[in-house]
Amino acid sequence: MLQLGDRLPVGFDFRYIASSNSEDPSCKFPVVLKIDDKLLAGKTIVMVAVPAAFSPTCSDLHIPEFLSDLPRFQKKGIDLVVVLSNNDAFVMDHWKKSLISTTNVDLANYNFDKQTLGKGRTQVLFASDSNTEFSTAIGFTQDSTKMGMGLRTSRYAIVVKNGVVAYCKRETKPGVTVSGSTTVLSKL
Repeated sequence: MLQLGDRLPVGFDFRYIASSNSEDPSCKFPVVLKIDDKLLAGKTIVMVAVPAAFSPTCSDLHIPEFLSDLPRFQKKGIDLVVVLSNNDAFVMDHWKKSLISTTNVDLANYNFDKQTLGKGRTQVLFASDSNTEFSTAIGFTQDSTKMGMGLRTSRYAIVVKNGVVAYCKRETKPGVTVSGSTTVLSKL
């Protein structure tokens, strides 16, 4: 299980739908973001994971707080906030759009752009933990088979500084405490 002070495991692929000015959604295909030493080098990254996009706790409380707090993450020098779930990249993209419309948070200044990552601007990325591979490797999954949802990402938060885990907590009960935006900000 991932712990404070560990190097973040590399060699995993997160998938996402790239933001673009194109109004034609039919041409968008998932893009792969490789979690590797090059991506992590010299950057501070917050990963916040949820068990299910569009679920009440995730959509009404957990992730809206992170979105509202993006200016505070910017002030703390965070390069990237990754919102992660084992839902596919298309679901994650539509969930992001839904959250933008319901929270009135303008993400235009925070859109993910790998070319400018680490250059003084906090970015946000909604990504798929494909096949729950990353969360399984770090020991942060939950079995939701009884609810018809199979193996899921747990609700957790990780702060990675230059590839090393500086904060790492997963929720052990329903609700948002150790993985919430306020708690993560207090650990930076």
